[in-house]
Amino acid sequence: MRATEKISTPTLLLVLFLSACTAPPRAAPSGISAASVASSRPSEKIAQVEHGLLPPVRIQGETVPWSIEERMRAYRVPGLVVAVFEDYRVAWTKAYGAADVSTGARMTEDTLMQCGSISKSVAAAVALEEVRAGKLSLDADINTALKSWKVPESELARRTPVTLRRLLSHTAGITVHGFPGYATDEGVPSLRQVLDGQGPANTPAIVVDLLPGSKFRYSGGGISIVQQAVLDVEGGQPYPRIAAERVLGPWGMTHSTYEQPLPSERLAFASAGHMFGKPIPGKRNTYPEMGAAGLWTTAGDLSRFFIEIQRALGGRESHASKEIATLMTTRVAEVGPVQDVSLGTFISKKGDAEYFGHGGSNLGFEATALARKGKGYGAVIMANSNGSELLFDELLRAIAHEYRWEGYDEAPVERKTLDIARVTPFVGRWTDGGALAFELAVRDGRFERRFPMHDPEELVPTGDGHFVGRESGTRLRLTADNSVELGDEKSPRRLSRVTSDAATPIFLLETPDRFDDAVAAFRKRLSADPKDVAASERTLDGIGWNLLGKQHDAAAIRVARLRAAVHSDSPAAYEDLGEMYAWMGQRAQATEAYRFAIAVMNRSALATAAEKAAFAARMEKKIRRAAPP
Repeated sequence: MRATEKISTPTLLLVLFLSACTAPPRAAPSGISAASVASSRPSEKIAQVEHGLLPPVRIQGETVPWSIEERMRAYRVPGLVVAVFEDYRVAWTKAYGAADVSTGARMTEDTLMQCGSISKSVAAAVALEEVRAGKLSLDADINTALKSWKVPESELARRTPVTLRRLLSHTAGITVHGFPGYATDEGVPSLRQVLDGQGPANTPAIVVDLLPGSKFRYSGGGISIVQQAVLDVEGGQPYPRIAAERVLGPWGMTHSTYEQPLPSERLAFASAGHMFGKPIPGKRNTYPEMGAAGLWTTAGDLSRFFIEIQRALGGRESHASKEIATLMTTRVAEVGPVQDVSLGTFISKKGDAEYFGHGGSNLGFEATALARKGKGYGAVIMANSNGSELLFDELLRAIAHEYRWEGYDEAPVERKTLDIARVTPFVGRWTDGGALAFELAVRDGRFERRFPMHDPEELVPTGDGHFVGRESGTRLRLTADNSVELGDEKSPRRLSRVTSDAATPIFLLETPDRFDDAVAAFRKRLSADPKDVAASERTLDGIGWNLLGKQHDAAAIRVARLRAAVHSDSPAAYEDLGEMYAWMGQRAQATEAYRFAIAVMNRSALATAAEKAAFAARMEKKIRRAAPP
């Protein structure tokens, strides 16, 4: 799995949805309610948050909040830092767990972590400061500012120019979603090599392949173009120095830096990155794509960044200008039903309240930031582990509940009596025709939903054929015409019942001796529709790593093997199979998979000789890394 910046897509939503089904129901002791009484003392508020983590839905009289420590254990997150701000100031920050499990170093409030794509928010502010200084234009063709590199010519770009406004709002039609980074034993490309997709860059060339301005599509590649434009208008000064002078220093982010890799004097204060409780190889990847993914920072510094924007919006004294703050919080394009994109942040709607912020994920690190638009409160959470997204959601709900954030005031759901006769006709498998397929069942007097090779989740009856997933909060409705609808009433998705393995072949993997049948079924689906989401590499990759994260090791390997067998012309499929074996400590199998990846790449008619050589060199390093100690 390659950890990159994230923004919601149907497949990623599926993976997050699968991840939600983790915790068993908990019965509430007599007299204890999930609601907490707000305290006026910060220490009491912190304690309430620490022991008030909440699932997406609360069941009246049943849901008992979790503690930070138990949820960190559940998600295998070694270290975490939380910062809460209110009334336009940082109210408190607190660190939990380990900064490096291999050394036992403790996490502190000042420990540096990579914030992934939240780097883009700060990079947007840097670029907008250049606009304010008259060195960049929001709406001119970006090639007028680029000197040492140009956006490649294309008919699309000639029809509509690529502009800074479009680049910062992911509407410029630019390719390359995100960047996996470079391990300590790998060569690190220059930014120019990244832009051109030339070795040792591990991502394709960044080009225009959608009409600029036509639609939103997340692109780390676009932010890398912005980074190059800033470098060019500043005469080639180092980007970390430009960012420090324009934003990091003036805005009070005194611990933060875009330096990649970190200089030795800062390494002593840096966390290691982790996955599934283990440090990643080399502990930290390097990201020459600094503007898109390269910021090292702290939760306190990121809080100060978003507070400066809030203060400027509110007409208060701020190091951010009102103009920049407005641009960074004003809708440019719609992302989804409750989310828009601005210049450098995403705007989300919770009831009548609007929040702005960003999320981020690099290999071994994840972070999230959320700030109330028009008010002075919010939070930043940073973790030194992948697989932290659902923990972040639970923590944000705890903070929102304790601090009475607007839009987060959903009442607990009342459980109704389950009518077994009513739900029995719906027992079986259902699909939306894409990546989503699950099984409905009645077990021990409970109505349950189960994804292939996952533990079941109870569907709590809420009345009139409506149910809510106990852990995921997903809404489900059984209709009068014997169909199933998923989602809220405003935009439900009607599902189809399936009776053959061909329609949901992923279930075949639950029986180990039917592996070949599953491969044949997936190949048949792809033959009928090469763009079939359910059979795509991205979907299978997400399911496999999700299973490994839940310690369903055998099932995870079966999915990874399936992906490699079905997409046998994909070097990445065999590389990721090797990665999975390596994380499980199965070194011989990892080595074999890496060697298969080299062979598949060498057979490719699309890859150049240089690309094949670079790929082989990278695999050989992984083979040496996987060798027995």
